[in-house]
Amino acid sequence: MRNMLTIVCALAILAWAGPAWGVLPQHYYFQNASGDSLWMRSGNWLAEDSTTGIPNDYEDDNAWIGSGLTAILDDAPPSGPQDATPKRLRCGISDGTAGTLHMVGGQLNLMLGWAKYGYIGNNGTGYGDGHVIQEGGEFLAAGFGLGRYGATGTWDISGGSVGLIGASGIHMGDGRQQSGSTGIMTQTGGTVSVHCNGEDASNINMVTSDWKGDMHDCTAEYTISGGILHVTGDRVHNGGIAMGPTNDNCSGNSATFRVIGTWDTPTYYGQVTDNITANMFRMATAGDNNSATLIYDIVDNGIEKIVVINNATFAGKLTVTTDAYLTEDHYVLMTYKSRDGTFAETDLPSGASIAYDQGPCGSELWLVPEPATLALLGLGGLGVLIRRKRR
Repeated sequence: MRNMLTIVCALAILAWAGPAWGVLPQHYYFQNASGDSLWMRSGNWLAEDSTTGIPNDYEDDNAWIGSGLTAILDDAPPSGPQDATPKRLRCGISDGTAGTLHMVGGQLNLMLGWAKYGYIGNNGTGYGDGHVIQEGGEFLAAGFGLGRYGATGTWDISGGSVGLIGASGIHMGDGRQQSGSTGIMTQTGGTVSVHCNGEDASNINMVTSDWKGDMHDCTAEYTISGGILHVTGDRVHNGGIAMGPTNDNCSGNSATFRVIGTWDTPTYYGQVTDNITANMFRMATAGDNNSATLIYDIVDNGIEKIVVINNATFAGKLTVTTDAYLTEDHYVLMTYKSRDGTFAETDLPSGASIAYDQGPCGSELWLVPEPATLALLGLGGLGVLIRRKRR
């Protein structure tokens, strides 16, 4: 009877493990419903050489996801929490096959390896596209590329957190001397926290990586309608959002940052905070036919402002849309410490206008609906008269 019970239990374990049994060793924490191996070579998981304790060569110790497969990271697998520590992550690889990472829970930590970097939509002759779906869990790295060398990379985050610390940040639509790279990030929830400790390095780079060569026909789009986005730095000119190339030899590139509506302010490390903050904000359109567009979609007469701790540099285009009649006398789109430049083009609701350097400290960007424009001009004129009288 005891032997029979043992056999029954063993069969139950085999059936429960499914087709993945015997395909992925127990220390491979990514699972796949089909049971297919998610790595392109068997040695691509070891964080270090087991005999010497030092990293293997450049292409080893990576978590590779390709061949059209989806890797699922969860916090409730058979063996316990799924925490993964590869040296690098490649989602979509250079043999031209796509890969998807679906994060439900657990932690994917690239900070323990020497590269500390991930590639979502990777380079190669076939341009393997990559996609991350994050509903939970924690992603830790120095940075990642989203759409590189002609590939497409997308990241959809509705929960969990992304924590980046280093001089890399997020490189979106990173062509690097190849055309057609696309990086798209859509945030409806969760927390994206990026801190730059490198000199003069912007943390969210949207088709700006021209230091690697001329870029052409690349696209970067960041859309946020929920959650927290914090981009900080340890210097005045880093740790921010940078849109568009500064290289005159770049052409046909497009960078778009879009804010949709307003949402409740959650707590951030126990503190109530602004939902969107950046150390700096920069728009540039150098070169031929390059565009940088800032878009606000006012929903139910509400819009989330961008809080810029230091300088904001405007160029390119500002677009504001609304789903209803604007009832407020003004809407604060952005606050900043200092400002350079103005928008070259605006697309606003009928009768509305843009007012720079408003607010108590003269450091707010406003959308002013009609007829509040006249009232604002009147107050401005009154201010001029008061200053003259005091003199």
